[in-house]
Amino acid sequence: MAALRGATPATAASGARLSAVNVVSITADHPNTGFGAQGGAPVPTYTLVGSGDGVLATGGKTVPVRWEKTAADAPMVLRTADGAPATLAPGNTWVELVPAGSGTLTVS
Repeated sequence: MAALRGATPATAASGARLSAVNVVSITADHPNTGFGAQGGAPVPTYTLVGSGDGVLATGGKTVPVRWEKTAADAPMVLRTADGAPATLAPGNTWVELVPAGSGTLTVS
């Protein structure tokens, strides 16, 4: 899957197009940390212990998944609608984080 920034292909500094074999988009809470950035802007984080909805794009297909992570040091598990573990193709995987309640994801 080729990466896009809007309608423009994403590229490395060398000019080579970026791509991924698997793309996982997960929706998670996105609270502020209590720290401030330049100008006092809040610094957000993601809550990744728990569970939530997501989408897996691999092998030319896009399927809804449910993610689960039981502890900060535990692996994230992806499951399909029937509860079976989601299967990723061999190769690189990108994980995109979508803020719950304020972010959107469009699959086309």
